[in-house]
Amino acid sequence: MHTVSAQNENTSNSHAIFWEVTGKNLEQPSYLFGTFHLMGNEFIDANPIILEKFKTCKTVAGEMVMDSTMVPKMMAASMMTETTLDKLLPKDVR
Repeated sequence: MHTVSAQNENTSNSHAIFWEVTGKNLEQPSYLFGTFHLMGNEFIDANPIILEKFKTCKTVAGEMVMDSTMVPKMMAASMMTETTLDKLLPKDVR
């Protein structure tokens, strides 16, 4: 695993927050982007290598900082209105 930074793709920096994960039997790299809550969106916008790598990803998973006003919205969004568990799960696990 090595660091990808805006200055040099092969930087060895223990404080880096964006890592490229490569290794034995991996067909393509994965990327791990650490938390940057205090830096703001400008940090990503100012780092074209990070944006370039994001564009090559098939899947992106992230985290959110939620406040109490978001909880009702998240609960409503998680409700299954178009299907049921009976339709989603096989009979042997219901």
